[in-house]
Amino acid sequence: MEKNIQINLFIKQLNQSNALAHNPMYLAHSADYNFKILDTAYFETGRMYAALKTAINTNRCSDPSCFEENEKLKFLQDAPEKSLEFLNNLADQLSVTEDTYYDVNQNYQFAVANSIFTGKPMFAKSDGYNIILQLQEDGSQVIVFSGPMLEKPLVVNSDTLSALLESGSDMVTPTPDITKTC
Repeated sequence: MEKNIQINLFIKQLNQSNALAHNPMYLAHSADYNFKILDTAYFETGRMYAALKTAINTNRCSDPSCFEENEKLKFLQDAPEKSLEFLNNLADQLSVTEDTYYDVNQNYQFAVANSIFTGKPMFAKSDGYNIILQLQEDGSQVIVFSGPMLEKPLVVNSDTLSALLESGSDMVTPTPDITKTC
């Protein structure tokens, strides 16, 4: 719990401070924020798509109905839209860490992930951080955040996040302004 408070407060202070803007060493070096999330996730999908279409068109499927190949083809066709929805939902959830009344007792990994995802200073690829989006065999997608401030990678599954959101739950809980409610 103490670690969550310390790291959440550190990230909040880092993002609100002008200290880095006045640091000549920091300003002199380039920072790489291009994680190429979608490029990496879809690197091999063109080849997979072509192989599946070829198998279907030449009747060289695993069974006469080409059921498995058609299922995989549908997955590949639906995946880009699912990725964009997943990334949007994730961005909405992680942005809560920037709210004024954000409860710093929450898991600090969310604030780190938000800082990586939104390209905050000190959270670049060149600083040792990374984001990887992976398409899963079951049709879901997984995003993995890693880097120096994360003891272990933060992994979020698209289907699990969607289920949480559909049930009215949040991955990162917003904290209301209690001064307004009193």
